[in-house]
Amino acid sequence: MPVEFRPAVRRGFGLFIVLVGTSTTGKTVSALRLARGLAGPKGRIAVIDTEGGRTSHYATEYPFDELRMGAPFHPWLFSEAARDAQEAGYGALIIDNFSLEWMGEGGVLDMHEAELTRRYGQDERKRRASSQAVWGVVKPPHKRMMTDLLQLTIPIIFCIRAEEKTKPGPDGKPIPLGWKPIQDARFVYEWTVSLMLHPDTPGKPRYDLGAGTFKVQDQHRSFFPEGEFISEEAGRKLREWAGIVGGEGDGATAAAAPAPAATAGAGKAKRDITPKQFVDQQIEIIGTLDANGIRAHMASPKIKPWVERLTDAAPAEYERLATFADQRIDLLEQASNEIKQGVEDGSTAKTNGEIAFVDSLVEQISNMNRIRDIDALLQKNADKVERLISENPEEAARLTAAAEAGRKAAKYP
Repeated sequence: MPVEFRPAVRRGFGLFIVLVGTSTTGKTVSALRLARGLAGPKGRIAVIDTEGGRTSHYATEYPFDELRMGAPFHPWLFSEAARDAQEAGYGALIIDNFSLEWMGEGGVLDMHEAELTRRYGQDERKRRASSQAVWGVVKPPHKRMMTDLLQLTIPIIFCIRAEEKTKPGPDGKPIPLGWKPIQDARFVYEWTVSLMLHPDTPGKPRYDLGAGTFKVQDQHRSFFPEGEFISEEAGRKLREWAGIVGGEGDGATAAAAPAPAATAGAGKAKRDITPKQFVDQQIEIIGTLDANGIRAHMASPKIKPWVERLTDAAPAEYERLATFADQRIDLLEQASNEIKQGVEDGSTAKTNGEIAFVDSLVEQISNMNRIRDIDALLQKNADKVERLISENPEEAARLTAAAEAGRKAAKYP
């Protein structure tokens, strides 16, 4: 059946607005002002607060509904919460702060460090040599989160911490290289608007802090005049530009405004998900965590109620999840004990080779869009995979989980 092209209309897409700055730069208040303009006079605002409720300092002046998110800051939790906010009919979402998804406890950098430690302990030579390969294991959850967020139409305002980059000068004194956001460097490609805030001029965008510190298209530049506070009016103009409708009592949306899947009060809506889908998601997350991270994840306020409901609604799925979590913890702790005991014999070298083999396949699978390509890769390496199953079941389970995730994410059969 031929595809159909239609005249383009500027609507039906989400907005990514990024506010970058150190502390005391006015990120939170600026985000709340923008959100009010984006959501409309009566539209509801949702906030994912990763900093222990600090956003609530401004709840009187700028009413909103909050979700206080604690560690672990796994990427999946952010995309799930954002989708819940859209389906609950919120007109705008603020994530304050989004840097913790990257550098916080249980975030991407933490997962990378934990995986290096699990494999190589404190052997710095091996850690340095294998750092890039380990990124191929821990980066996919972050990539999937970004893909999920890009499919949403709710405007999202990301508050991101900044740090000043420097390099050693010829006299030993540091040379400033400008301010950089603490997040994945590739995230910049997805931004609609990004503004750098400075402690000397809190709440006011700066365009004089160096190349790459802001991203504002010409059509948006007049919304954010330099030297003036970021305002509700800027949000209103972005809303108008994006063709967002609603907000006069209902949630705003950038689409043609289909009814949200559920609207259970102040952001408590939960999209339909089967027990099997939930357990599959949790197994994928658990596969990236260390032993303590798994325990914290299973006990987290967002996950624990779901796990408890499984015991009655789907006991078989509950058993599958609990067994996987327990076995994963046992395997991780066993590996950790071996490292502490200084096991550096031939079997350790063999295990490292098996890990490298699985790393290679996992990275290839993450870049495949066809199920048949994934199956062909596994068939090509069938002999090695069979030996892996009998000799290193932990790595075999990791490969199996990656293959299952790849098949689900594949666009083509």
